[in-house]
Amino acid sequence: MPSFGFIIGFLVSAPIIGIASKSNKFYLKYILSMVVLLIINVCGVSYMYIIFNYYKGVNKDLLNILQIGVLPFIIKDIFTVILSWKFILELKNEH
Repeated sequence: MPSFGFIIGFLVSAPIIGIASKSNKFYLKYILSMVVLLIINVCGVSYMYIIFNYYKGVNKDLLNILQIGVLPFIIKDIFTVILSWKFILELKNEH
């Protein structure tokens, strides 16, 4: 499947998000989370590009791959990162 690259991105970025979760600095958590989001999307888009162009023989340029693999989801993903860290901070402040 062309979307398997995103799963590879999850695996590659897991240690980074582990580091972010142990940090006490919100800005570091936020920056590392955005780096993880970038890694996931780079892996996903790269894999999708290879599958479409070399395995399936469908000629799709990088812009087209970004339009189907990243653009529909990126705003929600960024919002989710921000909201999740704010939620975690609220939970930590309650205890």
